Amino acid sequence: PQPQPQPQPQPQPQPQPQRMKKIDLYTLKDNWSNFKALPADRKCQILGDFLYPKVENKVERQLAPMITIMLLDFKVMSEVEIMEAIEEEQVLEQRIRDAKELLNNAKKRLDLETVKVNWKRFKDLQPDQKRNVLGEFLYPKVEDKVGRQLAPKITGMLIDFEVMTEEEILQIIEEDKALEARIEEVKEILGEAY
Repeated sequence: PQPQPQPQPQPQPQPQPQRMKKIDLYTLKDNWSNFKALPADRKCQILGDFLYPKVENKVERQLAPMITIMLLDFKVMSEVEIMEAIEEEQVLEQRIRDAKELLNNAKKRLDLETVKVNWKRFKDLQPDQKRNVLGEFLYPKVEDKVGRQLAPKITGMLIDFEVMTEEEILQIIEEDKALEARIEEVKEILGEAY
């Protein structure tokens, strides 16, 4: 008797990574209690997907990312208030005016925690937009350490992505000792250049 050939196991289809479905506003409102239970960063991402295009249609392109991040700050506006801004044009326009005024008057710096919570969205920005956001945090700290005359030059050198990554820049914004060390390095380079 001849041995029976063993059936070869069929390769199992690999599960495809699940893509996040793009949800519409009605679906979001119908599932509000589920939405409220999500982590803050996921809620920001979902609301930001609705909010950013609306903000971008109303402000200069370079301001849209900054204003959107400001409007997604849950310490400033609740999820319900953000939804109102998404749905009601007049509310959105008022919120944008408020955010622009804050930016123009420099009375309020963008909350660093909001940038960190929205890090994925931040990473998707254009390099010049990222430099603007990081520069907003970094410049006053550098100015405190080196004065007005050197602050623009040193800040510009520190937010050069060919020199440091966004994560390294974020670290020097948060850690005074790391910032002081980087400033000293830049001052040495500047000293050699003159």
